Amino acid sequence: MTARVFVDTNVLVNARDTTETEKQPWAELWLQALWKERRGGNRYQVLQKYYVTVTRKLEPGLPAQQARQDVQNLFVWNPVVTRSSHFYLAERRRS
Repeated sequence: MTARVFVDTNVLVNARDTTETEKQPWAELWLQALWKERRGGNRYQVLQKYYVTVTRKLEPGLPAQQARQDVQNLFVWNPVVTRSSHFYLAERRRS
């Protein structure tokens, strides 16, 4: 069995950050390999931090709709639930 690789927020953000000219291509390649091998993993906390970072801190930031789609796509990796994730799950069920 092949082990899952947990992806940190920084990798996800760097893949979307057009100002990171050195890091962006490497992050994109890494994510593509994980998608191809079906080995990616993450936590709800990582998804939350990703969404906030790409919509509020990046210049230029991603539109909220695109960031939400990214998060939806990453749900395929079956994020691990931690205590801090319960709030996010409750909010997601409401919307």
